[in-house]
Amino acid sequence: KAKRFYMRKDPVPETAFSAVVIALDKDVWRVFKVIRHLKACFMFVLKEHGRRMYPSLVYTSDTRVCYYSMKPDTSDRGGPYHPLLRHAAGKITVKNPLRDSVVISRDVAKDDIEETFTPERLLRGVIPAALTENFFFWQRDKDDHLVGYPKELNHPDYQYKLRVRLIDFKESGLNGVITRSPLTKEDIVANTEIASKNFFDVKMQLAADDPMVLAMNSSKIEVIVSQGYPRHLAKQVMEQFRYDLPVAQAWLANPKNKEKLDKMKADLAAVRSGEEAAANSSAAAGGAVPMENDDLKMALPSLIRTESQKGHDMLVLFDLLSVPKDSELGRLVALLTRIEDLGYILVWTDSTVTDYAAPCQIAKIELPRLKLRFFPRQDTDGKIRLYSQDHSDLFISDYRDTRLDSLSTGIPHCLIMENAAHELFLLVPNCPVHRPFIGRCPFSTELKLDHQDPEWLENMASRVYLYPVHGSHTFLVTPTLSSAMYLILLR
Repeated sequence: KAKRFYMRKDPVPETAFSAVVIALDKDVWRVFKVIRHLKACFMFVLKEHGRRMYPSLVYTSDTRVCYYSMKPDTSDRGGPYHPLLRHAAGKITVKNPLRDSVVISRDVAKDDIEETFTPERLLRGVIPAALTENFFFWQRDKDDHLVGYPKELNHPDYQYKLRVRLIDFKESGLNGVITRSPLTKEDIVANTEIASKNFFDVKMQLAADDPMVLAMNSSKIEVIVSQGYPRHLAKQVMEQFRYDLPVAQAWLANPKNKEKLDKMKADLAAVRSGEEAAANSSAAAGGAVPMENDDLKMALPSLIRTESQKGHDMLVLFDLLSVPKDSELGRLVALLTRIEDLGYILVWTDSTVTDYAAPCQIAKIELPRLKLRFFPRQDTDGKIRLYSQDHSDLFISDYRDTRLDSLSTGIPHCLIMENAAHELFLLVPNCPVHRPFIGRCPFSTELKLDHQDPEWLENMASRVYLYPVHGSHTFLVTPTLSSAMYLILLR
């Protein structure tokens, strides 16, 4: 039980979007936020870091609609779940002891400002987990805005930087705006010493000048070279796997990685040919060739935007927690949260966002954990549909009939897809499912989806299954053995 509760002095209007209560429990500050249209409650704990307090999510009554995905409770129970707590996760009674903290700051010369590193644990529930897991965030001292750079510069899905701008809620109706824009050469050069080489591995940075470590790493590279690989490729692969020789050798021997390996070879060949051309040009001019970081040179070909990319520079992320339930975006949120948690659904627009209740123009939709992407396209009949970028000619269908409904029985977490020939498919996320035993309902069909299982995510290359629907709409076709086994598991 909390000792003190703090609320707004003015009464909260009956039509308010949300309500906030702050509680002081011994030395722990807890912030409870209730969102009306989602029928969900979130509890944040204020964590101290560098003499500043940050809200971090520790409990939610519905893990499907929060920005930080938590492991659901799959244990057996005596009675059925309360309708509002069926998808609850986390602990309300979590403790938050005060600890020493280390503040990491850096000077950005081009902007003449100081940036402070913000750990991921301080952004839980505030920024979508799909971004906090794949970006490092720095807070600017000038305006308190956050800037984010990808943890892996060569990751194909994160070839952009982020800016989180805080906005006065009273004036605009928005808490903040997250925008993305392509990485430029200046961005990469500014972060070369950290981002391109040791940004994600402090141990490598500390050991960079250790002669013993350098000798061991060099010997591991020689092992890869002795197997017939070029030295520059062997060096890149070893750095990619943190000089873990068995893992690197297993990756090189896996035939599934042949396409990635060929691409790495082509990129490195292009870089080396560019270096030779630059050296020849410089030698002809009598000038010296400046040396650059190897990782930076390997990253640049895939990071620098081309002329064809201009015009799509700035995209704005919709705050899906603030979307009214009866709006177009609200209906889209209700649809997509059937297959994925809200923290891993990124809806981007290239227009100015002032009111989430107003009609909006969607540029792209990304579900990075499921490796799915959708984009709007107008068909010949004039209808705008959401097409899959990963499954050719498939779009999210609004077709329904009684036989199709019976097919999806026991699979509530699915999307119905359709193609131009009016063939239907069920798209089902591939994640662990649990059926907890409920004492008073022994024949319950309650399913619990665990999107956060690390072992499952690591070993399952295919994050979704696509089941063709037979033309009679009476049964599903299982194209692979694994899809058949997963369907049996669900039913």
